[in-house]
Amino acid sequence: MRVFSMGVVAALMETMLFWAERGQREDLVHLVERALDTLRTGFTVSRL
Repeated sequence: MRVFSMGVVAALMETMLFWAERGQREDLVHLVERALDTLRTGFTVSRL
């Protein structure tokens, strides 16, 4: 449960920082939904 909880907290913190650094112009609710969707479905890292 701790790992899941910290994952959610970290995703929300990073979303807020992303939003603030870009002048709060993007829809915060949409950004939070994207972050939580990534947690729910997992993420992939493509090779560079």
